[in-house]
Amino acid sequence: MVSPGHAEAGTAAALASAVSTKDEAGSTARGIGVTIPGADEATLAARGIEVQPTPVAHDEATLVQRGVEPAPVTVDSGTGFDLPSVDAGTAAVVGGLAGAGLLLIVGGTFATRRRTTGTA
Repeated sequence: MVSPGHAEAGTAAALASAVSTKDEAGSTARGIGVTIPGADEATLAARGIEVQPTPVAHDEATLVQRGVEPAPVTVDSGTGFDLPSVDAGTAAVVGGLAGAGLLLIVGGTFATRRRTTGTA
């Protein structure tokens, strides 16, 4: 029952009629206690699905036998980075300085001690 207006009398009447209505549906009508049928065991042919034939043997044809030409392989001996060339002596000096700097940083980190104040 839909009330045409927003009056409280219409709302009260709708609530009163809803309380007086009793649902007489039984448990069977609601699906309670009904056994659900098992899985459908129909075959593909029974469902109208065509079965595709499977190949008997594995196809060992190469790309050339199938008419596919492979792309030519280009050999690139360089790297993707454009780095300046450095002679061996300069590389040794730069590597030695970087290693010494790293040793100083790590050594300084472990050389510091924490001093706590307090009574023993």
